[in-house]
Amino acid sequence: MKVFFFLCIIFVSTSLQSKAEEKEITLWVSNGNIAKILNEIAQPFNKKYKVTISAATVDNTVEQFKTNALGGKGPDVIVWAHDIIGTLVESGLITSVEISPSVRKEIFPVALDAFTYNGKLYGYPYNFEHIALIYNKKLIKIPPKTFEELLKVAQNFTKNDHYGFLFPVNDFYFSYPIFKAFDVYIFGPNARDIGLNSKRAIEAATYIKSFTIPPKGSGEKTLMPIDVDYNTMMRFMITGKLAMMINGAWSLPKLQAAKIDYGIAPIPTIRGKKALPFIGSYGFYVSRMSTHKILIKTFIENYIYQDDALIRLYKEERRAPAIKTAYNKLKDDPIYKADLEGFSNAYVEGAPMPNVRTMASVFGTMKTTLSLITRDKESVSQALNRAVDVIKKSSRN
Repeated sequence: MKVFFFLCIIFVSTSLQSKAEEKEITLWVSNGNIAKILNEIAQPFNKKYKVTISAATVDNTVEQFKTNALGGKGPDVIVWAHDIIGTLVESGLITSVEISPSVRKEIFPVALDAFTYNGKLYGYPYNFEHIALIYNKKLIKIPPKTFEELLKVAQNFTKNDHYGFLFPVNDFYFSYPIFKAFDVYIFGPNARDIGLNSKRAIEAATYIKSFTIPPKGSGEKTLMPIDVDYNTMMRFMITGKLAMMINGAWSLPKLQAAKIDYGIAPIPTIRGKKALPFIGSYGFYVSRMSTHKILIKTFIENYIYQDDALIRLYKEERRAPAIKTAYNKLKDDPIYKADLEGFSNAYVEGAPMPNVRTMASVFGTMKTTLSLITRDKESVSQALNRAVDVIKKSSRN
């Protein structure tokens, strides 16, 4: 009886110890399919290291993370775009990371640059993306190389509920390449130097305005409805009523499902200047509160940064892998070769979207500002001056 009692104590003690030593690592993502893939990738890692990595889909991922992390709770990792780094770093919510040199050299520099803030790396990038000109090959045989040519071609297709060219003009992410072609900068040497109300910015915004409200006496058609947004653009594209649009690789599965024979080309130049887009990157941010930083690094470097894993993620999101070997394998696949080459030709000289905290204000403020401009509710200069004032105030908060 004493022996039995003693064995029971050992069993209970061992069970409690095993439970106490069990490590749980949580990842929050916004896409349920990505969560499913990550959980499947994690299975052999969990078995080998006797941990439980679990990815969960969480709505309003970033806001939920900030709220929970400020209270010392939340996940070990969130998966998100690089443009929130400034906010998370200055709030003290994430930690810098170090990638092993042998792994780091396999990552595209543009992805590493995107996750670098004040000289430190604050996440593990796993893909990159940008926008380009996507056209319907049934309607456009050779994509225009200049915006002047594009606008002439678009005029011919714009009639009877059909459009030659659309993009969400009021969304600064999509309009930025036009500002870039006019040599407009967002931030100067410091975040207080905002270049969005300069003479060149006024010229760029006036150019964009002409798409929805042609200059008086020009005799040109209205190219776009004043309320054109992303969903409107996609609706016309997948129904074959749109010749050209500015969009990203994430739109391709819907075009394929609609059996649209599409092509991809660089955004046309404007007055001889390249209209370069933002380069975006998604990656894994590690919470400052996490006690599993070494395990997280091991998981990402040895399981996520494997070609098979990155290719699975690419097929779901269509964002190009940040690891060169996975990228090159996809380029050798005839199914994906044209898509990857089409976008790679368009991104070569682009730069990462700024990741400073003020960038959130830039996007929100410029959306309101461009909406006023493209509806002719306020003069271009007044609208841009007000926008810069708002952005500068936000940078002080």
